[in-house]
Amino acid sequence: MNTQPMSLPDGAKYILERYLSVGHDAYIVGGAVRNHLLGLPIYDYDITTSATPEETKELFSLDRIVDTGIRHGTVTLVLDDGQYEITTFRTDGEYLDNRHPSSICFSRSLDDDLSRRDFTVNAMCYNDAVGFVDRFSGMADIRAGLIRAVGEPAVRFSEDALRILRALRFASTLGFRIEKETAAAILEKKELLSSVSRERIFTEWRKTLEGSGSYDILTYYKVVISVISPELEGLELPQRDRFSSAEWYIRQLGLFLASSEDPVSSFGAAMRSLRADNFRIRQGASALSCLLSERLDNTVGIKTAIYHFGTDAVRDAISLGILTDRLSAENMKALDSVIDSGEPTSLSGLEIDGRGLISLGFVGEEVGRALDRLMLAVIRGECPNEREALVEYILGEALR
Repeated sequence: MNTQPMSLPDGAKYILERYLSVGHDAYIVGGAVRNHLLGLPIYDYDITTSATPEETKELFSLDRIVDTGIRHGTVTLVLDDGQYEITTFRTDGEYLDNRHPSSICFSRSLDDDLSRRDFTVNAMCYNDAVGFVDRFSGMADIRAGLIRAVGEPAVRFSEDALRILRALRFASTLGFRIEKETAAAILEKKELLSSVSRERIFTEWRKTLEGSGSYDILTYYKVVISVISPELEGLELPQRDRFSSAEWYIRQLGLFLASSEDPVSSFGAAMRSLRADNFRIRQGASALSCLLSERLDNTVGIKTAIYHFGTDAVRDAISLGILTDRLSAENMKALDSVIDSGEPTSLSGLEIDGRGLISLGFVGEEVGRALDRLMLAVIRGECPNEREALVEYILGEALR
């Protein structure tokens, strides 16, 4: 664990020194401190301070300040090297909707602010004058590889049910275990997730799937997953090593393929419920349909699949087949060979088009059916992709 002093960007140093120079407390807090201790990249430096938003605005009156969350005591200071979110020490009122506090109260006490945070690994702070402040043994939990709630876990999750999924996400992305009492509270309070917006659930779900520890988290917390996605009730997972080597969205498709009798419909219903983007829904459904309906273990099957579903969907389908042990890396090499060959796998590569067929006497829907027949004949090697041969072939078909 890296317990050396944090190397702060100039903007963060400027902010902290400005507060301290006039007698206010101010610290880097949360994820930046956690990631520094873990030796991970730091993307944002959030600051907590004893100063109220009004005092912050006065202190930084010559800088650009945006009221990003003024109701909750948060402003954003925009400096040359980035944006810094600054939040006043606070305590939270009662949580009436299992998601948001009904009120907040500004405080001059750092302990008040840290005690309202979700997990011990996120409840540490730092400035150059004091060093690390660790009121809830977050460093010890990092050493032990544990996600532990600050205070009483059931209370933390009742206050904000999204913390249930954040616990799973942090455990997955950091490769940590969830502490025993925190885990028990997750299972006890899982139904509260119905109060969380579907968009926020999908964000945490995706990050959990991306994590190196996602296999264990999905295995141990199947009943939680079934709450956020009933389509995955009775969740089954592919083989661990294959799962771990797959991209997150292929992992997701693998769960539906392994867990549902109708994975295409189940995937679509779940993703629409979670407000996933339409492109990802269509692409995922195409990959599932392609794997289930096409022969991807030979060149002709791969060409046919590209014609029906497109190259991207076929690549995802083969990746999904590798994940579920239906296909192998050799099939992916075969796909690359097909692409590199330049052989036609779409109507645009066919040496005759609809106008050519119309000139031969085909009309209406006959044109589309004839093009489809010619494309498949070329793919299967039944006819060379040459105009005269194609004309002879399709006229011969028409006479049968």
